[in-house]
Amino acid sequence: MVMLLSIILVSGGRRKMLLAGITFTAVVFVCYILLGLGILHVLGSPEITNAFFSIATVGLLILAIMELNAYFSYKPGFFAVEMPLWVRPYARRAIEGATSIPGVAAAAVLCSLFLLPCSSGPYLVVLAIISKAVTLDALFYLVLYNIIFVLPMIVISTAIYFGYTTIEKIGEAKEKYIRQIHLFSGIVLFLLFVYMAATHFM
Repeated sequence: MVMLLSIILVSGGRRKMLLAGITFTAVVFVCYILLGLGILHVLGSPEITNAFFSIATVGLLILAIMELNAYFSYKPGFFAVEMPLWVRPYARRAIEGATSIPGVAAAAVLCSLFLLPCSSGPYLVVLAIISKAVTLDALFYLVLYNIIFVLPMIVISTAIYFGYTTIEKIGEAKEKYIRQIHLFSGIVLFLLFVYMAATHFM
C-alpha cells in the first residue's frame, strides 16, 4: 500500500492520495468480510466445524513458531507470516498500474488475493473460533477483526495526508523494526494457540 500511496502522491497530490488510501482500505475490508462469510457458510455442520477448529489450532502453533523463527533468523518473505517473495512482483505490477481511483479499487481486489499467504493464517484462526457459534456477536467480532486488520492502512493514509510522517519514514521504520514485529506477532499467535487448545480439549 505504501508504494501505491507514493505513486498517487506524485501523480495526483495529497488529496487524491488520501482518497486512494480510503478506497484501497475499503475494498480490502469488503473483500475480507466476504471471504470470511463464505468460509463460515461452508462450515455448516458441527463435524466440519470441529475438524476445521482442530486444523486451525495446529496451524496456529506452526504460525507462531514461524514468526518466532523470523525474529531470530529473519529472511524477507521466507518462513514467516508475510507476503512470499515470488508473489511480490505481481503485487508490485498491480499497484504500479493503479493511477486512478477505479484502478486503485481493482488493485485492492488483487492485493487482497496476494495478501492471503500472509494473512489467511490468523484470519482462519479467528474464523475457527467464531464458527463454534455463528451468532450476531460472532459476526460483530468478524467485522471487528477486519477493522483492526485495515486500521494501519487508515492510519498511514491520514498521517501522510496531514504531514505527520512521510512515505520514506514509514518504509524505513518497517525495515528497522521488522524483527520486533514478527516477535510480537509470534507471541500473540502462541497465546491464541494456548486459548484454542484449552477450549478444544476442555
